[in-house]
Amino acid sequence: MSASKWFLVTNTENLKYHFDCNMIVETQAFEGNAYLRDIQAERPKGYITLNDQTNLTDALELSISEDPNLESCIVEVDLSGLESASVYGRVSEQQYEFGSLDQILRSDVDEILIPAPLPIGIIKTVFLKNAKASDLLKSELTRLYGVLPPKYITQNAKLFKSGKQGSLPSELDIDSSVSCISLNEIADIALDYKKAEALGGALALAYYQTKNGSLSCELFKKFVERSDETTSDTIIAFQNWLVDANHASELDSFYKRVLDIASSESDFGTIQHDLLNSFENKDGIPDAYTKVAGLAKRLRQLVDRTYEGDLDTYFSKLINHYESEEEGGSKPFLLISMIFVRDHIETALKFYHESFTEEDYFLIAAFYGLFQGIKRVPERVRSVNGLRNWVSHHIVALLQKTTGARVTIQKAPVQPPLIYQKYIKDTPNSKSQDNLQKFISYMEMEEQEVLSWELNTKEEYRVKGSAIIFSTRPKLVAKVLSSNFEKSMRHKTIKDADELFDMNEALDIFKA
Repeated sequence: MSASKWFLVTNTENLKYHFDCNMIVETQAFEGNAYLRDIQAERPKGYITLNDQTNLTDALELSISEDPNLESCIVEVDLSGLESASVYGRVSEQQYEFGSLDQILRSDVDEILIPAPLPIGIIKTVFLKNAKASDLLKSELTRLYGVLPPKYITQNAKLFKSGKQGSLPSELDIDSSVSCISLNEIADIALDYKKAEALGGALALAYYQTKNGSLSCELFKKFVERSDETTSDTIIAFQNWLVDANHASELDSFYKRVLDIASSESDFGTIQHDLLNSFENKDGIPDAYTKVAGLAKRLRQLVDRTYEGDLDTYFSKLINHYESEEEGGSKPFLLISMIFVRDHIETALKFYHESFTEEDYFLIAAFYGLFQGIKRVPERVRSVNGLRNWVSHHIVALLQKTTGARVTIQKAPVQPPLIYQKYIKDTPNSKSQDNLQKFISYMEMEEQEVLSWELNTKEEYRVKGSAIIFSTRPKLVAKVLSSNFEKSMRHKTIKDADELFDMNEALDIFKA
């Protein structure tokens, strides 16, 4: 009889690392001493080990083998939305190679090896042995990643007592077409998670910037979809770097050099040092951009704090100089300079300059996301409802594609809404009008500066004193003064902001 439920068995420290990565990963994803031994240590690299309920004991023991004070957890996963043509299953202590995940789920298998990574959204329930540990984990994950579904983390002491299957059927229910293979014959899959984590960081921060206006929403869509339509050269360079595409243009090659250096280190001081060495020595810099050596002099002054002007002056001069040479030519130098003036994602997102365009703010966010990665995205952004699962789908799809598409996801999670495309727009609907006014009040905007009201009627009307009398019911339309609205949003959420914009609170207003 095939299993109806499948479980990932680990400890809560490793589980929190899965959430940090925003995907279910195996040992190669862990940095430094972060990994704490569990069943993955005894299985081929590049695979996620899943067990059925009759086969949890050994995995539970391994999950705390490094430290008995660790908390074991049993994570139920939903495999119904996945397809794979490269999976292994264990039957009666023998490993078999199966041609599809569907085939393995119909067989008498008590352990599955499925190519990593897997989307975080397949987690149905996290079980812990006692209520105290359950409440503690629930509190921590909710703080870091937002509201969790009801009973997402819960206690089930009985499940931790599940023993090994007492006996196997005399005739195994297994497809005759599958071949037997020993565990040590299963080849490791070498995985490099850096580009997937980079995409996750860029997607999350780029989505955050869609608060700034309709252009940001359009740029976000093109970045996600790899649109063939004319778009920002910088976005194209970002996309090419993520998939290791041939860098045909010198701009692509320049961004590749910068991102390769910036993403290889976590410490901003080291990143600044390595970038300056590359710029000053013109090491790996394409010919069209060797002029960055001149910029490096100013950047070194910023590092040494010997630059005589203020940052407003610095960026004004930078933008004017490079834009006078070529329209859009300031973009790469502006992004590079940000690394030398803001050493944290949150402070970069809150950096305001009168000469920055809406596109600049979008590119700054995506750029920082690429070299800082999903793990360093601020809690306020990561906790946006629905963003975690949506981003996870995309980063898993990217990594699976680069390793041969061993696992495919049949249906993508719903993307969180883009507020300018769904909510902040002209509307005759009274409920939507109420919500617009509530949002304007929430943002402490002056309504008359960002919203106007238009009364339309097809029939005749007359004025009587201070009253306007219509022969048929008129239509009242709320008209968003887009330019003013978007400018005000950037002022409120960047220039005047003490903390990052709370997208969840905004969406709650519109969904009310």
